[in-house]
This record gives sequence, C-alpha cells and structure tokens, in this order.
Amino acid sequence: LCIPVDGAMDFIPLETILTCESPAASSEWDGEARPGLYFGFDIARKRDLSVIWIVELLEDGTKLTRGIITMRAMPFHEQKRIASGVAAVCERGCIDATGIGANLAEDLGLEFPGKIEAVEFNGANKERMAIAVKTAMESRQIVLPESLAVRRSLQAVKRFTGATGNIRFDAARTEAGHADEFWALALANVATQKSANYIAAADCTVNSRTVMGNLMEANF
Repeated sequence: LCIPVDGAMDFIPLETILTCESPAASSEWDGEARPGLYFGFDIARKRDLSVIWIVELLEDGTKLTRGIITMRAMPFHEQKRIASGVAAVCERGCIDATGIGANLAEDLGLEFPGKIEAVEFNGANKERMAIAVKTAMESRQIVLPESLAVRRSLQAVKRFTGATGNIRFDAARTEAGHADEFWALALANVATQKSANYIAAADCTVNSRTVMGNLMEANF
C-alpha cells in the first residue's frame, strides 16, 4: 500500500512551474553548438515517450531549456541517431540506463567517451534527482518553455510513502506518457553537475555497479 503525500498533491505545484516559464526558453531544438550545453535522455520504446531535454548552463548557474525532443514508438537505431547529434554538440549527457535503455546508453558512451553517464533509475537515484529538480525550480535555477505538455508532465509526478516508510516517485501512465519529460529534465539537471557523484557514492549505482566501486577500480 502506497499513500500519496498530502492526498495526492503534485510533487511540484503548478505555481512553481509557472514561475519558471519564460519566452527565453524553447522546446524547439535548433541543433546549434554553443558553450555550456548539457542533456538528459529518458528512454522508452513502445508504451512511453523517449525524451531528450537540452539545457544551457548559464554563468549564474541557471539552466535554460534550449530544446526538448520527444520520440514516440521510434526504433532504437533512430533514437541513437538523434541522440548522437545532440551529444556531438553537448559537453555532457546523462542517460536512463534502466532496462531497455542500457544498450543505448552503452553505445552512446562508446561513441562519446567521457561525455556520457549512464544512470540507473533505482529508488534512491530517482528520489535524489526529483528533489534536485524541485529545489532548482523553487530557486528559479531552471528556465522552462511555455508548454502545456511540459506542465502536465512535471505535475504528473507524485511522491508516495509506503506502509514501511519507503518513499517512491511515480506518475500515472497515460496516452501523453509517463512523466517522461520530467525525468529527462531531471537527467539534464544531473548532467550539469561536474560529476553525478553529487549522489552519495555508496548509494548511487551506474550500470549495476556503485560509483565507489568504479572509483576504487580506477585508482587501485
């Protein structure tokens, strides 16, 4: 049994979303290379949307949305082609490496060594990413395009507390997706960090291995 916090209130209120919207942001990706570009890629194949969210990290730390690419029921080779074009002009990207996303994340990592981080969507990582997005939005460090689809996706995420006190973040699956834009934004937000190790190393898994384990192997 999972009970939504505060009677199923949105994790990110509409008011917060609206205060982050600006005409300066764009959901149309122009493909232009510019300094400070980062992206997040939430991967799906049939039921949900695949979404790539591109941001520009400004000097004051604000993340300005430069484009949102949505792909519905698109073959993986086509998704990879589009993602490769984005990765080529970005400094770094974080990719959903859970389940069906693992192979695509691995292939992009090989194509762009040092620029791609595969992130496993376990409970701990999802909680930290969700809270990080909300915190950034509350301080207006994320600039969103004026988009009904984006509003719906960001509002779709709920925080649930189970009978044992465990917390999870999830959204209802609808024809519009499964909060796919939200998670792509969360990944893009992580990508702007110099290292995704902002998540406690002991808790964060990347491709089913802990970050601490990766660091130990690299150094010893």
